[in-house]
Amino acid sequence: MTMNAVSDSACLIGLERIDRLDILAESFETVFIPLAVKNELGYSCDWLIVKPVQNNVMIKILEA
Repeated sequence: MTMNAVSDSACLIGLERIDRLDILAESFETVFIPLAVKNELGYSCDWLIVKPVQNNVMIKILEA
């Protein structure tokens, strides 16, 4: 079974701080992040796939 994930910056920052970003790369075939997360991190990894958010209505709801 193919396992994909979507990550926010908190998860990536936490794993980076304990030097265990490899957990995500080893656990999931693909890890997607929005552009805002990439910008917040200030770095990228080969296995992180930047994908634009497609459901802008949901973003507005979550921001409210």
